[in-house]
Parts: sequence; C-alpha cells; structure tokens
Amino acid sequence: MLIELMIAIILLSVGLLGLASLTLSVMRLEELASNRNEMVLLADSKLEELRAAARTGSADTLQLAVGGSMTTPTAMHVDTVTSAHGVPFVRLWEVTDGPAGSRLVTVRIQSVLQNGRSPKFIDFSTLILIL
Repeated sequence: MLIELMIAIILLSVGLLGLASLTLSVMRLEELASNRNEMVLLADSKLEELRAAARTGSADTLQLAVGGSMTTPTAMHVDTVTSAHGVPFVRLWEVTDGPAGSRLVTVRIQSVLQNGRSPKFIDFSTLILIL
C-alpha cells in the first residue's frame, strides 16, 4: 500500500510539473498575441492618419511624399508611439507612386524593446488616393 501511494504521488508530481510548463507556455503565447494585436492597432492607426491627411490636404500630406525607408528612420516617415500597456514602438513608412495618382504606403511597426515577447516587426501595405 505504501508503494502504491508513492507511485501515485510521483505520477501526480509529474503531471503537475507538466501542467505548470504548459501554463507558462500559454502565458508566453498570450503575451505574444497581445503585443501583436497592439502592433496591428498602432499600424492601422498610422494608416488612418495618412488616409485622413490625404483626404483633407492638410500639412500632414508631407508624410505622404514619396520616400521613406523600411529599415532606416527618414525624416517625415518615422514616429514613435507607446501602446496602452506602455510598450514603445517605432513606425516606419515608405511611400511610392501608385496607379492613377495614388500612393502605395507600406508601414512597418517594430518594438523598441526586442525581448522575444513581440514579433520583430510587422509590415502593412495599402493604396492611398491623394486628393
């Protein structure tokens, strides 16, 4: 009876250790998904800013001038934002001529803190018509 109890305790311990490991993995993946979601929202926010500038013809249309880089910060084509959770991100965008007077805009968002809890970067592209 004592041996059966010890075997049961060992099996329970192994099961609990496996469950603890699984819980840590799920928490890490949840944080990665949360950061990815914040990156998507911040990139979409920048694309909406650029669309609004194109519609109104405001001074912000300088941000829609052809140029920029996806790897090197370029004046008028880079900004830094902080997410709702206090994580800083850099947004870079590149603008090229598109069809029929439009601009092809590609926005890259990357975390300033490269700690493995965020994707390195995410790119988004869209066409914006300049009015």
